[in-house]
Amino acid sequence: MKKLFLALLCICSIISATAQENKTNSLKQIFGTESSFTQDNVTVYQDESLNFIIKKHIEANHKLKGIPGWRVQIYFGSGHGAKEKAQELEKQFNSLYPNVDAYLFYQEPYFKIYVGNFRYKREAYKFKNQISDKFQGCWAVKDIIEYPVIE
Repeated sequence: MKKLFLALLCICSIISATAQENKTNSLKQIFGTESSFTQDNVTVYQDESLNFIIKKHIEANHKLKGIPGWRVQIYFGSGHGAKEKAQELEKQFNSLYPNVDAYLFYQEPYFKIYVGNFRYKREAYKFKNQISDKFQGCWAVKDIIEYPVIE
């Protein structure tokens, strides 16, 4: 991970330096101090181990089936009748908020209902505050969320 960070830092430095040089050349062309515009090529050489690290990182992300994010937990219960109560709350939530996904989980011995796919903590807390009057005791939790839809 440290090597990946250092490699990305080096690449960003090279790109930044090239962009600055091209910006200077563009300004010279605009203000007429230089009659012709030249563009330099940059060749980046990288160690093969960097490709291996990037490949492993991609594989690990594919195994997650999502990205790190936040959801709001609206129910947590166990015991007699917990499943029925969870299903009823899920149905109630879906009728009130049809555009927000709800997920019913069973992690022995608990039934849990998570709602939403929030990328950031502040989004989850904002939604939690919106629904807290209808679903008392809800709170934001870290979870692996679905990939956001790109339009």
